[in-house]
Amino acid sequence: MKPAAVLILGLAILARAAEDPAPAPPSAVERGRAALADGVRFLLSAQNVDGSFGHHAQARPYAIRAQVPGGHRAFKAATTGLALLALLRSDLDDPRLAAARERALGYLLTRGPARRADGDEIYAVWGLAYALQAMSRCLAHPLPGMDPDAVRAHAERIVDYLARYQTVDGGWTYYDFNAQTARPSGDSMSFTTATVLIALAEARAAGVEAPPGTVARALRSLERSRTPEGTYVYSFDWRYRPTAPINRRGGSLTRTPACDLALHLFDRGIDASTMGKGIRDLLKMAPYARMALRRPVPHESWYAVSGYFYLYGYYYAAEVLRRLPRETWEDVRDGLIEEVLFTRQPDGSFWDYPLYGYAKPYGTAYAVLALAEYLPPPR
Repeated sequence: MKPAAVLILGLAILARAAEDPAPAPPSAVERGRAALADGVRFLLSAQNVDGSFGHHAQARPYAIRAQVPGGHRAFKAATTGLALLALLRSDLDDPRLAAARERALGYLLTRGPARRADGDEIYAVWGLAYALQAMSRCLAHPLPGMDPDAVRAHAERIVDYLARYQTVDGGWTYYDFNAQTARPSGDSMSFTTATVLIALAEARAAGVEAPPGTVARALRSLERSRTPEGTYVYSFDWRYRPTAPINRRGGSLTRTPACDLALHLFDRGIDASTMGKGIRDLLKMAPYARMALRRPVPHESWYAVSGYFYLYGYYYAAEVLRRLPRETWEDVRDGLIEEVLFTRQPDGSFWDYPLYGYAKPYGTAYAVLALAEYLPPPR
């Protein structure tokens, strides 16, 4: 072929390419919708035969302590409660969804409330909080064939257990390394206290009340954990060192939304503007949360952040935004979606910390709940 002909052919090819540009990559919202559906499908495929989620097996040589069987029963209860919350939030057109919800609720009802594993390990508070939150939503929107009286009675038992496990300083913790007393003597943790208070607020809305003194003590404990900077110290004993890295903005990023929301729900002076700032700080300083992802040793990253705070933080950010006018946070929506998608796996799951066989189910549940709020309603 003559050089002139080659040149003409090349120019023709370039002209056609200019006329037919490559399709634009999918937007954050489009990818978020696909990830949300895949996450729900993962949960449906990961449910155990007895209706629970998660398991004790793990392939890593290092794992945080968990007593047998109490610690693992607590982890499984918490993971199942979270998964049920995610399944309740989903509107995926899948025939397995209704049965999966019923089986998860049945597991929580038949196994009874999570219990303290031993003197110093109280992971049960996580199982109690998320089971209570899931049951409160079932009471608000009953499942077909559900016995509301049985669910209410179980929720009341959970509230009773939470009152027993309230620490002497008024909040909740999952360790008691002090005197290991019947009423835990360990220093309460701000985010654990916030998690329980949010569950108690939902229970109250569903007609299940906690003793007023229990709530009042917890709110005072959480308020004392808040610093003038608007952050929350990690645990009650850290209140004398508010400027330590773990208590500064970078260390508090992923627990601030939950703590702000807990105080807001009980009318303790945290307004929409304050909560919105916490979300924007979370997005602005997101790399500090990312640095801790999947590191097996807790608190080894910058600002002493642990990987298991990552999806926790974005879930509670979504719970905050659910209560704010959508137009006030549309500008941060795509960024929040991207941060959740950062933990997405090829099998459709999400995870942020290697916690035995609970990592993917609990991580996916958090991610599904977060994405369901971040995504705009379909047109």
